[in-house]
Amino acid sequence: MKRNKKKLLSIFALGALTASFIFAGGCGKNDKNENYIAVICKSSDQYWDATKKGAEDAGEEMNIRITYKAPEKEDASEQVKYVNSAIADKANVIVIAPVEDSDELADTLKKAQSNNISVITIDSDMREEVRSSCISTNNTYGGAIAARKIAEILDGRGDIGIITHTPTSATAIERKSGFLAQIDEENAKTESETPLMNVVATENGNGDIQESKDATLKLINDNPDIKAIFATNQGGTIGACMAIDELEKSDSVQVVGFDSFNKGDGFESAKTYAEADVLDGFIVQNPYNMGYLGVRYAKDIIDGQNIAAAIDTGAILVTKDNIRDSDIQLIMNPMGN
Repeated sequence: MKRNKKKLLSIFALGALTASFIFAGGCGKNDKNENYIAVICKSSDQYWDATKKGAEDAGEEMNIRITYKAPEKEDASEQVKYVNSAIADKANVIVIAPVEDSDELADTLKKAQSNNISVITIDSDMREEVRSSCISTNNTYGGAIAARKIAEILDGRGDIGIITHTPTSATAIERKSGFLAQIDEENAKTESETPLMNVVATENGNGDIQESKDATLKLINDNPDIKAIFATNQGGTIGACMAIDELEKSDSVQVVGFDSFNKGDGFESAKTYAEADVLDGFIVQNPYNMGYLGVRYAKDIIDGQNIAAAIDTGAILVTKDNIRDSDIQLIMNPMGN
């Protein structure tokens, strides 16, 4: 990736986080012979490819070794194995996107801390005592953005379904709660005594494209009056688009989801779905910067500097009206492919 593109992406994240900094103490410089940072992500797909690239670019710029691991599909038990491996290899800092805030993973991260290894979470958070900082989208706010878009599309009335990913994941919980709270707010704006927009069903796609497609087909079959679907992550968004496209229901069922994606096996790109009115809007995060800033701030910890306890990398609603804007394109496609 060209250096000027990396700078632009970093500026985007740094600008978004300024107002949300809550400063916490950093750890002292580690006197191990070789400094290195272990990066652990949730799964292997396009979203995490961008995170990996950001982490690798930061490691190269700062001349520090990183390792990168991610399970094929979201699996907290696999992440526990990766954390134990990082402990055994004497990492200085673990940068992790936790699948869920499970007791087993939390206990393993506490074990890392007891071995003088700092922890930074990216993308989704865990209990505060197991990490120094969380670098992520404000997921509650992202869910609210999606709800406002659906309220606009439906003109404030209609049945809604949700395709969620790992139900115990902090991102899934926060995005859904933000969405539901905003739907309540939108309903409160009307003079009706009963809600005009109702979330009638939630199906779990486990963040997997095919499972999310099947979940969407079930959602529509069980609830034929659904007018809109909110998908809480990339796999869910792709699966929902595939199902709606296959059913030829893009005129009657609107989709708002999370994350950009390029064309893949059996599905079109976010841009194609948006311009074909299958995908009516999607919340773009900045996975590249989550990886880049995760490693950057991990290096700060190694160097004994203080870092922020909470860093918001921003969220933007993309529709077919702004999808061709150059700044949107840069965030949507940080890999440059």
